[in-house]
Parts: sequence; C-alpha cells; structure tokens
Amino acid sequence: MGQVILSCNYNELKNAPPLTPLEKGSFKDLDFQVVNSKIFEPYCFSCHKDWSGQYAPTHQRLTEIQKLVKSNLMPKYAPPLSDDLKALLNTWIEIGAPEFSKTDDYQPGNPDPKKPEDPKEPQEPEFLGFQKVFSEVLEPTCVHCHSTYTNYDFVKSEVPYIKEQIETNAMPLDRDLTPKQKELILKWIEDGAPKDPINLN
Repeated sequence: MGQVILSCNYNELKNAPPLTPLEKGSFKDLDFQVVNSKIFEPYCFSCHKDWSGQYAPTHQRLTEIQKLVKSNLMPKYAPPLSDDLKALLNTWIEIGAPEFSKTDDYQPGNPDPKKPEDPKEPQEPEFLGFQKVFSEVLEPTCVHCHSTYTNYDFVKSEVPYIKEQIETNAMPLDRDLTPKQKELILKWIEDGAPKDPINLN
C-alpha cells in the first residue's frame, strides 16, 4: 500500500524552538501542545495541514509517525530528528500521548491522583455496518491501493482473504492498524459482514 508522507520544508526547521530542561526531564507538563510546538508544527505542518496541529487526527497516526521517525524515513526532505526530539516524541507516546498536561504528582504508569474519576455513563448502542467499517478502516488504510474496496459486494466476497491478512498482520503493508481499527473490522466480519448497521449490544 502507499505510504503517507510526513515531509517538511527544511528552510523552516531552523526556527524550531529548542527543548527546555523541563521537557527533557519532566512528565507532568508533557502534553500535545509541547510535542506539537517542538515537532509537528516545525517539521510536519507545511505539508500536512490536514492533521498537523490537531490532536485527534495526529493521535490516529501515532503508530505510523513513530515508526517512520524511528527509521529516519521522516522528515523526508530534511535531516532526521535529533535524539532529544525523538526521545520527546517517544516519551509522550509511552505515557499515553496526553492531550493536556498532568498534575504535579503525576508519574508515568500511575493514575492522576488529583483527577476525579469520570462518572460512568450508560453505554450507547453501537451499530456496525459496511459504511462504518469503510470510513474508519478501509478508506484510510486500504483504498489507496485497493480501489475496489469501495464496493460492498466486492469486499464481502474478499472477507476470508481480508480476515487472514489482518490476523497475520500481512496488511496493510505500510502501516499497522490501530487496535480499535483491527477490533472493528474483525468484529464486523465475525458478525457476518453486514451491509446495513446492526445493533451490537
């Protein structure tokens, strides 16, 4: 499958703000805003305005971003990220890639002691059909190579092959499905790959 390009304009990288000692050694203030200002804005935004600078779409691409940065494949038109920047990105991902900073008592692996637990809300019914699987799995990860996967009947006929490729991690070639994407499509296949949404609860 095709590879998402995380390139940048090298002339803009000279203005990337340096790391501070706090960001090198502290976890409580490490959040998306910090990583975005040090990495995504100066290194990615010029080519990836559709997701860079936005938490949710960036978070969906973290596995791919981390893999490409680690292998020095990205940034594509500039030198590899420095060891400090790689460590900053990896640490942020390892502590859960928080959107907002933690409290002073926060340590990686421990819950935030000052943050009250979110009240549990009644579970909303989940409806799963081809359109949901297409928009969340097939379209972002498969269609750029498998254009016929826009057609439900064709995808339905390919279900055994798709299931095998996903379970063995043979596909997609250029990225890993997120756990949520993998669970979603395998659940859909397990339920008979319905075209119309059905209530899973």
